[in-house]
Amino acid sequence: MLNTQTINALRGACDEFNVPVPAVVLEADALNDAAVNLLNSIRTETAPDLSGLTVKNLKATHEQIVAQGSHDAREQAAAVIVQQAASRLTDAWHQSTTALMAAFREPFDRAAEIFTTNLRVLGGNVDAVRAIDDSQHGEYRALMSAAADLATLGRLRDGLASAHLADVGNPKIERLGRVLTLPDLDVATRKIPAKVEGLGRFEPKWWAALAGIDGVVIKWHTPAEQQTHQQLARVNADHHAYSATVAPGGRR
Repeated sequence: MLNTQTINALRGACDEFNVPVPAVVLEADALNDAAVNLLNSIRTETAPDLSGLTVKNLKATHEQIVAQGSHDAREQAAAVIVQQAASRLTDAWHQSTTALMAAFREPFDRAAEIFTTNLRVLGGNVDAVRAIDDSQHGEYRALMSAAADLATLGRLRDGLASAHLADVGNPKIERLGRVLTLPDLDVATRKIPAKVEGLGRFEPKWWAALAGIDGVVIKWHTPAEQQTHQQLARVNADHHAYSATVAPGGRR
């Protein structure tokens, strides 16, 4: 189930990347807002002022006194309604994760293309001083902007994994495969860990290190699209089998 932090991140990302909030969430939002407003209105009620009692306000004042007598019970009932509305809102976000998972693919892949394109122009450099010295201000700004989007969406993809975790046969491969296409098992388990050692997940240097590995592609994947340990192992096995047939003395 999604936690509050991931829901807030989803809401912010929908706004930042122009992804429509699903209708079921908008409906649950409206219900939640109405429930909160109801509770707040009850909590701000005050006892009627009897000093201004007149014939005209007699009935209204009586109704206020009666309502005030049940204030605690009405507040408790409103609080229960708020809890139910909040639960329904969480369920609505969870129900929408499959659609949102697909919707965030386009902004992520666009940011990945901008990042890798400018990284090539910069010769793999992510250092600001060097970029300025080389008069590549524009390319560096584009690179960093794309890196910021990749980080935001990458963290969001990690949050969505709490609702839909792919069973790929290896937790480390699953975590990498959320935002990467991997060429084979050797790269996933040996080369990548060596390349990103000491780097923070989703920081610009992390993305740059991954982009520099042959066969690795920065790409958004839904759980259903993620590569499995078995698939990657098969690539290695096929490669070794082919190498054996073309080795000296081997068969073609």
